[in-house]
Amino acid sequence: MQNTSTLKTATPAAAEHNTIYVSVEVSRKSWVIGLKELIEKQRAKAQRTLGQAVRVVCCYEAGYEGFWLARWLDKEMRIETIMLDPASLLVNRKAKQRKTDRIDARKMVRALLTYDRGDAEVLGRFRVPSVE
Repeated sequence: MQNTSTLKTATPAAAEHNTIYVSVEVSRKSWVIGLKELIEKQRAKAQRTLGQAVRVVCCYEAGYEGFWLARWLDKEMRIETIMLDPASLLVNRKAKQRKTDRIDARKMVRALLTYDRGDAEVLGRFRVPSVE
């Protein structure tokens, strides 16, 4: 579980004042954050502060976890979820790349925020099919 005191925040633009952006780095062995409890706590805190409903948008890279996670987030928590094509995230090929779950999670949140602001080319996404 990621220590929430180390999370960095930026002053949101007007459109982002009522949105929480979350990225989940999922692997076969562990999850970076204890998802449900942390999101519910942050959403409740934001709603108390703002005095209005708060939207949560979540993203994760498509992979072993398949579509079940997106369906669960929608059904159980009413969270809009975007499954990312891992190859679509921009990488600076000239810079030496460090690879950690925390770095990946931050890159995904930045891409998600940019996408939500209207830049559809910043990431590739998979459509989550219905169970049928």
